[in-house]
Amino acid sequence: DWAGREEVRDGIRHVLNPATPAEGTREIELRELWTLGDPEDEEAELFGVVATIFEDDADNLYLLDSQLSEVRVYDSQGQPLRSMGRLGEGPGEFQNAGDACRLPDGRVVVAQTFPGKLIYFNADGTPAGEATLQLNETAPTQSFNVLTEVRSVGERLAVTCIGQQFGEAGLTQEYILGVCDPSGMLASRVFTHAMQIDISQGYPFHEAETSRVTRRWGVRSDGTFYTPIEYHGYQIHVFDANGNPQMVIEREFDSVPRTPEERQRVEDMFAGFARQMPNAQVHVESVHADIESIIPRNDGSIWVLTSAGRWRASEGVLGVYDVFDAGGRFVEQVSLRGPGDPEEDNIVVLRDRVVVVGNFMGSVSSAMGAGAEDEEDEAFEEQGVTITCLEM
Repeated sequence: DWAGREEVRDGIRHVLNPATPAEGTREIELRELWTLGDPEDEEAELFGVVATIFEDDADNLYLLDSQLSEVRVYDSQGQPLRSMGRLGEGPGEFQNAGDACRLPDGRVVVAQTFPGKLIYFNADGTPAGEATLQLNETAPTQSFNVLTEVRSVGERLAVTCIGQQFGEAGLTQEYILGVCDPSGMLASRVFTHAMQIDISQGYPFHEAETSRVTRRWGVRSDGTFYTPIEYHGYQIHVFDANGNPQMVIEREFDSVPRTPEERQRVEDMFAGFARQMPNAQVHVESVHADIESIIPRNDGSIWVLTSAGRWRASEGVLGVYDVFDAGGRFVEQVSLRGPGDPEEDNIVVLRDRVVVVGNFMGSVSSAMGAGAEDEEDEAFEEQGVTITCLEM
């Protein structure tokens, strides 16, 4: 019943999907298992900015709190087991962490954003060394590298990062999706694009350039990458671990215009970053990115959260996901129904559970001082951050 078609362009297979899934839609009702951070409980745990959540084979949850500079570990019932890391620059310490993941041997890796470093912990939480992100063999340039994301690809690591070099022409930034070895040396570039910036004219924050890939890609343990390479358009580019293109998945889709309130929120977020740069210039898009995130599932399917699936979801729905089979065919749409707000909360889809980080956007705005007014700050303090685990 699939109504799409396939064609080959420049030797690469393109799977062209219609707007309607072959097998229709279905809804999954999520069941709440437990919640942490209840604002009405004076003894409840407090969270800052919960940047990343992942799990191990025993269904333990790992929460990276980038504001508090620690990874907290909870069992499948939500009981605390241990914590890893703290704020600082010594062994087992980090700051400005943006992501974390777990290696097959049980070690945990934290990605420190700047200067870009990999901070390792043993399974019991003890420090296990660190490595500086290296994009080339030229040591003096490594201190300017920015590390934004990290995922496990066997014993190696899939990363997104920014290489920065200052020269007579200004600042050159190279945005990279790639694979590095445990020592931090970049082994391959899967996708890259560069920007030349004349700092004398101000530092530009262009959403369409800086958000091409970051937070929107997925990778399997075998090193197969699924990523957009442009802000606009519904195209999923599939690469192997060496950056060789394998397939392009497309789907008919109408971009979702931002409301004035949605655009203002993005401008405020960028303004939080811009405060750190002299004469910064912020440029945000009038539409949401078509693809919000890509989740390769263990059954071989590919789940894609679209802008419509997040920003225009029906009340009570945490997200509507386009589901593609391993061959790139749009087979169904899945709606996840449960407590939460996809516009305000961070929805994390795991193997058979969904974790809702309540008031995530408020925590980010509060941490950055991103244009939030006193009333919004007070509302955030009253609500706080909650972690709700749901069974799928």
